[in-house]
Amino acid sequence: MNLCAQDGLPSEGPCLRCGRFVCARCRRWQAEQALCADCRGRLGTRASPQARLSLLLATLGLGLLLPAVPAVVLAHGELGRIRRCESSDAGEDTARLARSLGIAELLLGSVVGLILYLRFAG
Repeated sequence: MNLCAQDGLPSEGPCLRCGRFVCARCRRWQAEQALCADCRGRLGTRASPQARLSLLLATLGLGLLLPAVPAVVLAHGELGRIRRCESSDAGEDTARLARSLGIAELLLGSVVGLILYLRFAG
């Protein structure tokens, strides 16, 4: 039986990031993954710079369309890092919003482009 690295109590399993064994008392959850308190504390409680930048680009894309592409790419990448517990889950909502907004902008831009093409091509 493995013991908790911090308390010496029976382990509930390893921390996803560092591999140390943690007990039920020390275990913290992020994105449905078990982490030790030290690793969870390192991830922070604020959205990452990538999540915030993706939302800024998606917002700029409302008027310019072009920033929507990097917004979707950045947001999607950040959601992957959150799932792998490499980034704070505090940015999950921000990244999801940025990705959704960017996709909506790209779809809307495509529809408008198609309408303009059909209108002026003939």
